[in-house]
Amino acid sequence: MFTLGAEWVKEKRVREDIFDERGKWRSIWREIMHKKYIEAAKTEGIPWTKENVCKFIYNCRVIDNGIPVFKTHYGGVPFIMDGKYYVLAVCWLGKNTPYGCSRWFVDVPEDVFERLRVMKGDWKWLAEKYCSEEAKEKIFLAPIIFRMV
Repeated sequence: MFTLGAEWVKEKRVREDIFDERGKWRSIWREIMHKKYIEAAKTEGIPWTKENVCKFIYNCRVIDNGIPVFKTHYGGVPFIMDGKYYVLAVCWLGKNTPYGCSRWFVDVPEDVFERLRVMKGDWKWLAEKYCSEEAKEKIFLAPIIFRMV
């Protein structure tokens, strides 16, 4: 909507005020969510092992036909607590079956965590690193399903 004159100035001022409030809210929200994420990671997390990581990627790609995404932070704050590194694995898109459910990983090696933090398409690197040749063949050939809601 376009407005002219004093109304436009008033509308712009209101937007600036809202933006400031939203900025403060995002900071508070980030802290609340980060604490919730870490609590979930501590209680629901499974160890970062070759088998567990490959199983997640396989289930997401081959069974659910999604794209595995490995999250190392939320709102710019990394998932590090008490010297331990946590990663949230999410199966994006796909058929949305229980095989594609998100999973927390605990005790992620620091070098792997740092690589995941800066890398795009990290699931391909992890599949190459952790999965057998047979699993890799199925993982890389699996289709991606875009489920429409």
